[in-house]
Amino acid sequence: MNIVDQWGRPLNRDKLKRSARPHIERQQNFSTKIDPKKLGQILRAAKTEGDLQGYIDLAEIMEEEYLHYASVLGTRKLAVLGLDIEIEAAGDSAIDQRATAACRDLVKSPRFFEALAGLLDAMGKGFAVVRMEWETGQLWRPGRYVWERQSQFMWVKGTLHWRTQSGPVPIEPFTAIIHSPSIRCGNENTRGLAYLCALAYVATAYNLRDWISFLEVYGQPIKIGRYDATHNDEDRRVLKGALVNLASDFAGMLPKGMDIELHQPKQGPADGFEQLASHLEGLVSKAVLGQTMTADDGASLSQAQVHDEVRQDILEADSKFLAATVQEMLINPFCYLNFGEIVPPAISFPIPEPDNQQLLLDVVDKIGERLGIERKWIRDKFGIPEPTENDLFGSKPSTAETTRNHQGKNILDRVALNTRKPSNDLDWQPSIDEIIGPVRELLDSSSSLEQFGNDLASLADQINPIILTQTLGRAMFESRTKEI
Repeated sequence: MNIVDQWGRPLNRDKLKRSARPHIERQQNFSTKIDPKKLGQILRAAKTEGDLQGYIDLAEIMEEEYLHYASVLGTRKLAVLGLDIEIEAAGDSAIDQRATAACRDLVKSPRFFEALAGLLDAMGKGFAVVRMEWETGQLWRPGRYVWERQSQFMWVKGTLHWRTQSGPVPIEPFTAIIHSPSIRCGNENTRGLAYLCALAYVATAYNLRDWISFLEVYGQPIKIGRYDATHNDEDRRVLKGALVNLASDFAGMLPKGMDIELHQPKQGPADGFEQLASHLEGLVSKAVLGQTMTADDGASLSQAQVHDEVRQDILEADSKFLAATVQEMLINPFCYLNFGEIVPPAISFPIPEPDNQQLLLDVVDKIGERLGIERKWIRDKFGIPEPTENDLFGSKPSTAETTRNHQGKNILDRVALNTRKPSNDLDWQPSIDEIIGPVRELLDSSSSLEQFGNDLASLADQINPIILTQTLGRAMFESRTKEI
């Protein structure tokens, strides 16, 4: 079988066993002092001339010195690295199952995780190269993954080559994994997020420098020394030295006749530097994460946990780009070398759908009964295990409470046993007559209101409330049983 790579170049197995890396002279990093003029030269060289040395150095310095950029870029990388890896078989045949098992074993290696971390360096710099050093045994497999610095490469008509002193050298087939996600379309050298955030980095550096200078003198009084025409040059030098020493030592010596005045300056807009820094950080967050809300904005903890993470659509795109690269440059060659001409299994980094548990709880509470939701499904959604006997949440009821509940249950049981009619046909008239009847008779026989009031107290012992009590208990019992 003639195995070729994605560019149609045939595989040379002998070159897989030895290093396929040409000799490249390491270039010196440029100075970390970058001004707007130098920034423009670096970005133009990368975009128009294909010279990546200055741009890659700049991207590395940004990750080392620009803490906010390093934080959000790291968040985006870790969001992808934290995803699970799935390998799906292409068919049900024995060879498909063997290939799938071998690929699953391949991606479980800690070295493969390091390779993924190296490939995700493409987010900031536009592309990343991880060289593979193959080993032979029962199977051909990469024994080592080596991340290579991007400044050692150059693009030639859309294909990445080694940059050497003698000119571009093609990368041997199946010797490297090249990850070049289309974060931005267009020039391959300017796709990285560092290209977008470079101006914010320089502006932040200048703003921070001015901010520090401002804080050094913020609130300090203005010191003015006064002398008259009788003082010579030596006296004036003494006065100037006293002014300088006063800033640090708060002490000085002056000739007689000289004086120093302290003038308190008006308070300026000290928060302007912080506002500019926050604005620039917000722009960087939009470029990298797709959103700006963080815990520093005064948001609640739950909001910060949501908005500090990568936006869902960006994470999905990053995972698909990475899966396509690993599929084409590792899984496919691995299967072709070991199992011949088969359809390789598919690798993916599935993203779990986020659950809004508060919204789900509200839905279950309001319309759960009408939807007929199973209790097991609710427990699985919220991660609540099935309770065991005598192991329910909360304390056990007290003895007195248990006794009251037991007595109440017995009363309701007795009322239920004495009930013969349905609740919608309860006859309340006999129970009402049992109480109201004697009162009416007393009212008819009384000659005055005073006599009625005096005799009414003695009438209480003659009224039998049993029938009314039973009717009320029956109604309450049937009402409760309908709610259960």
